[in-house]
Amino acid sequence: MSLIEPPEFVFSRHAREEITRRDIPEEVVTNVLRNPEQTLALPNRRRVLQSRVALEDKMYLVRVIVAVQDEGQLVVTVYRTSKLGKYWRKE
Repeated sequence: MSLIEPPEFVFSRHAREEITRRDIPEEVVTNVLRNPEQTLALPNRRRVLQSRVALEDKMYLVRVIVAVQDEGQLVVTVYRTSKLGKYWRKE
């Protein structure tokens, strides 16, 4: 896979496999990383970067889980969900 990685992010093998398996366009992942609509803190120096995206004429929430490390940011996994109400945080 020739995923275009923003320079501040490194993709794990698992993340690359999940992007392919879940058929999430690489430009969508890159856009979420560069300009997420929301960023949520998780335990253990992890963050969720997420954005609402129309795919296949349906609205999804694309969530990118990132581990913040001393040497950079590691994309751990990527997935999309139609359960926007479950994960979207109202301001």
